[in-house]
Amino acid sequence: MKKYLAIVLICWLSLAGCTALKSQRLSGIDQRPTDCNQLLNQLDKIAHKYGVGQAGLFRVYRFPYLRINRFLLVKLHQTESTAKKNFILNRMHALDLQARNNEIQNLPPKALDELNQLTGNVWQRDMLYARTESCALQLFDSDRRYPDFFQSVISSVMPTDEYSTIMRVVGLYPLTAIPVNIITYKVRNEFNAWFAIPLKELPVDGQLIAFGPRIAPRLGPSQVAELIASASHNPLAIPVMTDAQKAELARQYAPVYYQDVFASYDRIGRVIWHSDGIDIDTSQPTVYYYFTLALHNDVTVLQINYVIWYSGRKGPNPPAIERGHLDGLTIRISLNQNGIPVMVDAINNCGCYHLFAPPQNSIRRQLPQPFKNDAFVPQYLPPSFPKQRLHIRINSGWHQIQRLFTQELAAASKDYDLLPYDQLESLPYRDGHNLSMFNQYGIVKGSARIEPILLFPMGIPNVGSMRQRGHHAIELVGRSHFDDPALFNRHFEFKKGY
Repeated sequence: MKKYLAIVLICWLSLAGCTALKSQRLSGIDQRPTDCNQLLNQLDKIAHKYGVGQAGLFRVYRFPYLRINRFLLVKLHQTESTAKKNFILNRMHALDLQARNNEIQNLPPKALDELNQLTGNVWQRDMLYARTESCALQLFDSDRRYPDFFQSVISSVMPTDEYSTIMRVVGLYPLTAIPVNIITYKVRNEFNAWFAIPLKELPVDGQLIAFGPRIAPRLGPSQVAELIASASHNPLAIPVMTDAQKAELARQYAPVYYQDVFASYDRIGRVIWHSDGIDIDTSQPTVYYYFTLALHNDVTVLQINYVIWYSGRKGPNPPAIERGHLDGLTIRISLNQNGIPVMVDAINNCGCYHLFAPPQNSIRRQLPQPFKNDAFVPQYLPPSFPKQRLHIRINSGWHQIQRLFTQELAAASKDYDLLPYDQLESLPYRDGHNLSMFNQYGIVKGSARIEPILLFPMGIPNVGSMRQRGHHAIELVGRSHFDDPALFNRHFEFKKGY
């Protein structure tokens, strides 16, 4: 009897049931081009062995030429038309090629030598990518001939969950979540006190410096709407933009950061490899951007994510358990089809301290969240945005947002460069190859904190560490991801027309 009880307990701990979910097997999987299938599998093994696998996108089991994000995953399960299915699959194929290019560039020389020995070839990186691209397309074309292809892909997608049920069970989560919820509530009250202080009276520990975009926006409102519309001529009617269009739109909405600079750790900068570790070159103020898609009132919105990095979270302001090497903020601006902001939200790059700033007239009500804190809305979006540029006031050391506003403040100023976030996933390193600032589990190398000692019952591995896009767990109590397309709709009921 005890034996069977143990089996039941193990199944409950995994929350997977005693019967494993079986993915549907593609009928033509044995007819794939053997040499191409072998090359992609060997490349995956080498990338994993040397820790250069790209974690920003989710792999699709048994389909090595496809990767997916959470938005496409939602659409994948909702799609019935053939045109939409093919469009999603083509997007997944393009995402895989993007990730594989980074993986190949990030392979150290000895990994490339090992791959050459396995394949019997002498690959240079550009040759290897060209062959990989060709093979991925051959496998894709081979598999998509079969009528069960789409359903087999759906049954094989398993996105990464940033939460561990085992950790929560061991840590007695139902009990330990109670004090964590209380502490979260108290911290939010502290933040609310900042937002209640008149902007010009917020305390300054050092010198207030305004970091603004080096290149001014060049588009008018009608041009922004036209750009989004022209990029949405596809079966899903979602914006699919060129790199040049993304850069143009990123410039259009790039915020100004009013940073309280008390020490060097308060200066934003460019991420570089230095002496085998990640460092921040503060002589080159830089903001990184990337684009995502989400749902707002069940309508697709385009999101521009602006990411800044500091050399550390230090000084007297942050709690001791949060201090350490590297820190950062992500500001996300969500736009409707006309280029009008429908939400601004933000996180620290560990995924913590998530706050929302919706337009005040867009919210019918906040939806209550049982057994955990409701969405944190310390202020509404300034009504003059986007006619006036969004400004963000940030405190020293802890790097928490204290206000969103649009009027100018007296401050010293510095320009920053806007760069694609992709560069962080393949930074110049040494020996002729690149290396991501993230490990293959989506964690920034060298950014560990002591928080896991106290917060492991919340079930987030490496809690407190800086994280890669796609890997931001944003709630200690509950389960929620920053890139969840349904995030807004779970927390708010919006008025019609927004």
